[in-house]
Amino acid sequence: VTRFTQRELKKKPLKEPGRRYRRFLSAITPDGTVLFEESLTRLAYRIIAFEDRYSVASSAILQKIGDIAIRKGFDVIFCPCPLDPSGCEHIIIPDAGIALVTVKKEHPFSIQADRTIHCDRFLKEEISQYRQSLKLNLKLKHLLIEESVQMLKQARNIHNLLEEEYRKAMDFNALTEYTENFINKICAFK
Repeated sequence: VTRFTQRELKKKPLKEPGRRYRRFLSAITPDGTVLFEESLTRLAYRIIAFEDRYSVASSAILQKIGDIAIRKGFDVIFCPCPLDPSGCEHIIIPDAGIALVTVKKEHPFSIQADRTIHCDRFLKEEISQYRQSLKLNLKLKHLLIEESVQMLKQARNIHNLLEEEYRKAMDFNALTEYTENFINKICAFK
């Protein structure tokens, strides 16, 4: 972490720390899991991927890098995981042009990363005895996410059916007339 921040984040000439922002960059939707890659490419020209299939190392590493970047004067966008909002799944440092992205099976990543760091290498030897349990937990996690996606699809379909019924009962001409009258009243007070 220290070598990375020294190499990638040269101290800015600001005398004050950067600001911390919090934004979601990924989501679980009726169409599956989504990573909003366009936001990454607009805010960063370098993408560094952290492959962390067990979600055990990347959050702590990214949190630490983000905190150091803030102390150096960079604004940092911390992006929590929708399944665990207390953790950090991605960070973007726009002034440095860098995005650090956690890559997992939950959200496929189609952008070619400039560098990939495999987080399995940070696992201690003692954890190897739990690899079977970790694999089972990972499989169950993916099944639960798939089930959640199916339930969100079902909820969207029901919502769309309700919308159709409400649309039939709605008088859009009356709504337009009411809105125009309301705007005219507001504008008359100027």
